[in-house]
Amino acid sequence: MNTTFQNFIYSIIGLIAFGFAIWMIVELADAVARATAGTVLVGLIGVLYVQLQTKKREIEARHFPKKVEGYQKFVDFLIDDLLQLGKVSKKSEEGKLGVPTLQAVKSVVEFKKTVFIWGSPQMIRAVEEFELLMGDPDKIFSVVDKMYRIMRKDLGHSDLLLKDGDLVAFLMKASEKNKVRQHLVDR
Repeated sequence: MNTTFQNFIYSIIGLIAFGFAIWMIVELADAVARATAGTVLVGLIGVLYVQLQTKKREIEARHFPKKVEGYQKFVDFLIDDLLQLGKVSKKSEEGKLGVPTLQAVKSVVEFKKTVFIWGSPQMIRAVEEFELLMGDPDKIFSVVDKMYRIMRKDLGHSDLLLKDGDLVAFLMKASEKNKVRQHLVDR
């Protein structure tokens, strides 16, 4: 059965039960009956809430392995190509990153396919921003750091104790870490 249809049916059943419980409370005059009806109503709301939370957790559990796989491929691409600066794009005359290489574009397209199906709305927006700034070394590191944070949040991690640039710097060569951190501070 279609999940949208199931949700519709569950909503109708919930509304009918809720309406019945309210009717019972209003129509029954004595305090014991009202207390019983109130208890039934609270119990019903509790059961519905638990059912919805369980269903949400089951869906997240099914998506988790696909998210990990997709995010891992993108992290590999970033480490192997982008963060090594020079493999991702052809250098322009000014020494800035120029047009992305064909392999870099292919990697981003593959990641976009994964994000389209498994990614959060925040990740979809971050990928759009990444794609727009892919050739701009002045802005790319902050976008990549943002993407790493979103990936980690999607996978259940908390990054409250990390500063801006820590995730990007963590995956870089030691000689490049301070340059990236300083660049993010200077922006």
